[in-house]
Amino acid sequence: MVTRRQVDRFQQDSAGNELWDIFAVPSDGGETINLTNTPNIREQSPRWSPDGKTIALNYKPKDGTVYDLALMDWATHRVSKLTHEETSNHSWNSVAWSPDGKTLYANRAEVSFTDSDVYAVDVASGKATNLTAHEGKVLNFASSLSPDGKTLLITSDQKGGYQNVALLDIAPRKLNWVTDTKWEASAGDFSPSGKSFTYTINGDGLIEAYLVETKTLRAEKLALKTGLNVFPAYPNSYSPSGDRLLLSHESSVESANYLVYDIASAKTNQLTHTAIASLGAAAMPESQIVHYKTFDGKTISALMWVPFNLRRDGSNPALVLPHGGPTGQVVGSWSPRIAAFVSRGYICIAPNVRGSTGYGMNFQRASFQDLGGGDLQDEVYAAKFVEASGYVDSKKIGITGGS
Repeated sequence: MVTRRQVDRFQQDSAGNELWDIFAVPSDGGETINLTNTPNIREQSPRWSPDGKTIALNYKPKDGTVYDLALMDWATHRVSKLTHEETSNHSWNSVAWSPDGKTLYANRAEVSFTDSDVYAVDVASGKATNLTAHEGKVLNFASSLSPDGKTLLITSDQKGGYQNVALLDIAPRKLNWVTDTKWEASAGDFSPSGKSFTYTINGDGLIEAYLVETKTLRAEKLALKTGLNVFPAYPNSYSPSGDRLLLSHESSVESANYLVYDIASAKTNQLTHTAIASLGAAAMPESQIVHYKTFDGKTISALMWVPFNLRRDGSNPALVLPHGGPTGQVVGSWSPRIAAFVSRGYICIAPNVRGSTGYGMNFQRASFQDLGGGDLQDEVYAAKFVEASGYVDSKKIGITGGS
């Protein structure tokens, strides 16, 4: 029988319809096999069991509203649901198998992403045990399981509505906090040995990556260029030997590339060199973080791009760029659209208006039952801010965006 070590798996949809199937391909090359082949069901995020006999999936029918967990028998390719979500507004996604293969750890989240919990699901019976039971609205998301199966690395906003990283000791269900920030911290991965783990902090739209010693919780910020530095690999960003990390880096003037970070030497090796088609090699202005007071005194954070060598004579055009959502956040990423605007002389400002993520749950909820109210005024005050800079003609301010 073909084993897990001889086969890689991936998901693919058809013509962008997002109705994913799971495929397998021999690691040394060969014919690709569609394992699920279900035109009316989404099967996503395949995860091998420790013995290689079962694949955990996230499972959602075409006309469904939520995801369940499902298991696929590798020998027969038969898929059976493990959870049977009874609400119309909670979805499941798998996180990790226990080392003995008897438990699947998973997140169950409200679709508004204002409330979620981490569960241990018994594979034989489907019984789900809540490991982060709480009162009120709290986000708890697990991202990785320690190799010994005793600890989950989680993201939680129990600390005053701000996302922080914690270690969840599974047996007593006890949290040990790793970060204490009012930005947005996100848990990463345990190393193969369990001696270290990773996390990131999104501070006002710029993301920094950290490496932590598990025993002492001593954290070290990785020496990387300013921008968005994230751990993109699935299911783990560590190399099998644990001596290197895979990262993705991009910024407002660089498209995304993969890097390998050597932990011992703290040096990076860039793996990819993406070309930016049709754009010349001329220097581009980086985004800058700005803040302004809006109509009711709240402070709004925004990214702003100012073309080089503009005259401060009130003659220049500007664009306000709303993000989609209503939740979501503008971050310092590469945007060909904004690069095109700025290269043609437009000042651009992209506000993170009330309702945006990244600034705590109270700010995220500030547009609840008020869409098109305060958040729209925050966009209007972004226009007032660029006008007050002295660079912009008030009759040449436009707004464009979509979701």
